[in-house]
Amino acid sequence: MLQPTSRHLEMFRLLMRTSSLTETARIMGVSQPAISQALRELEGQFGFELFLRGKGRIQPSDEALDLLPEIERLFAQFSALTCRASELRDSRAGKIAIATIPVMATGVIPPAIAAFRRDRPRANILLESLPTNQVVDHVKQETADIGFVVRPIEESAIIAEPLFRTSFCCMLPDGHRLATRKTISAEDLLDEPMIALNAQTPLGLVLREELRKLGAQNSFAVETNSAAAAMALVRAGAGMAIVDPLPLLEAGISRVLVRPFEPAVAVTVMALFSRNRALPRIGNQFMQRIRDSLGKSAAAIRALGVPAEII
Repeated sequence: MLQPTSRHLEMFRLLMRTSSLTETARIMGVSQPAISQALRELEGQFGFELFLRGKGRIQPSDEALDLLPEIERLFAQFSALTCRASELRDSRAGKIAIATIPVMATGVIPPAIAAFRRDRPRANILLESLPTNQVVDHVKQETADIGFVVRPIEESAIIAEPLFRTSFCCMLPDGHRLATRKTISAEDLLDEPMIALNAQTPLGLVLREELRKLGAQNSFAVETNSAAAAMALVRAGAGMAIVDPLPLLEAGISRVLVRPFEPAVAVTVMALFSRNRALPRIGNQFMQRIRDSLGKSAAAIRALGVPAEII
């Protein structure tokens, strides 16, 4: 048994509304005999009469009246499907999961999400702030579409794309003895109590290794796993800190003096993707917003005298 086509069902809906073969033919842009033929085909497929003919008009049968709600429901579902497909094509909807280290979650990423959702208000975004190793795991296990970290990643299942490069800087409280310096060197740090990221953080580990190479064996007065906390400690007058400048993008520089650290110790923001599946279109479009946000971040950091560039 042949199945009715969408064209047949469209004709049936119009006939139910117009009760006229002539008017239905005009709306559908075909001849009246073509409508009559299509109606006979549809009735043959259903196995009963749909319309009673007489006096130049047609009247729906009881069976046609029973069918109409089901056919209207089909067209509503088809319309919803078409609308959904259009939204996905234009990326006005869709989902994207992001895993990132905390400093990115509170600095660079929020403006990118805000700009992205202005263009695509129906998009759904999951943002998780995690330690670096968990960011890597989420991308590897494909529970996150994109990850953001600030150190090189060696993992065969992951593609790591450098996006942005800056350098460690010194943050000093007002009135610090080194406040008159334009730059801070490793020699300046000898015997200087410092606030530092602890060795369990990727950047804290990098800092210790670089200071060791430079022969600056400092005792850290305060250690923390949070760059934002380190900057808050500086602002409170607890001491100076050597950290990356990314926390400045969120908290600003009130009551904090920023000086470049020499020799430069690079900090690179990396985007992580699964090697085993392509990034969805919505992900590629979100990445463009991230690059825009990082471009503004680079300009803001350079204005403080600290190197920063998009890669």
